[in-house]
Amino acid sequence: QVCQVFLMLESSHSIFRAAPGATVCIGASIAFRVLFQNKQKMIATIDNFSVQKCVCAQESDRAQVYTNIEALMRSMGSFEPSASQEEVLAAFDQQVQRRLPLVLKKQMGKVILPYEKVVVLSIFNQLPWIVDKMVLLKDESLWKDTLISSYFDLVWIVVFSPGLILGLQWFNAKFLHLSGIWNILWCLLTSCLGNILTIVLASFTLRANDDPLRWGIAVNLLAIVMFLIGWCVRHT
Repeated sequence: QVCQVFLMLESSHSIFRAAPGATVCIGASIAFRVLFQNKQKMIATIDNFSVQKCVCAQESDRAQVYTNIEALMRSMGSFEPSASQEEVLAAFDQQVQRRLPLVLKKQMGKVILPYEKVVVLSIFNQLPWIVDKMVLLKDESLWKDTLISSYFDLVWIVVFSPGLILGLQWFNAKFLHLSGIWNILWCLLTSCLGNILTIVLASFTLRANDDPLRWGIAVNLLAIVMFLIGWCVRHT
């Protein structure tokens, strides 16, 4: 009887995901929004880079720094001997503005939390439930229900949780020029979308625990669609 009560609670565990999920969506949306906007500001700063506007720790060394940059640029053989130092420094600025943003974007990536890290976080989130289910395997009459429930936990770890986080990042990376109340409203909108999707996925999973044949197929189709969308977003 204790095991059956546990399975009944576990079947409603999918709905329990929606409660903390609301808080997670709001917090994640705010964090992603701030980080993406900071990344954009960093790129914008480099786009307007000028070595003459840079702060020198020791102002008396500025002339030597300019001389070293000039020597480096001239060693690349791109300038006539008659080119002035100002022309060389201007060319250096253009090189930084053109090349450095590409390097930074590649190093920082398109997302804040990549798929692999979200999966690890999902494992730790689901681990207590998975460990508790190991006890139920001792009762052969509960093997089927336990394995089905464990399978849907695996779907959450591998597909649903990463899909939700990737979706939040994708939406919060849009319209970064917004500020003030509009920025707050967009962040709240993305949080609401994340909450709605969490509730929908949790409801489907709950029904799939009770009716694995019919609703299990729906959950699997949802998982496939989310995986394909995530793959396309990640590789485009």
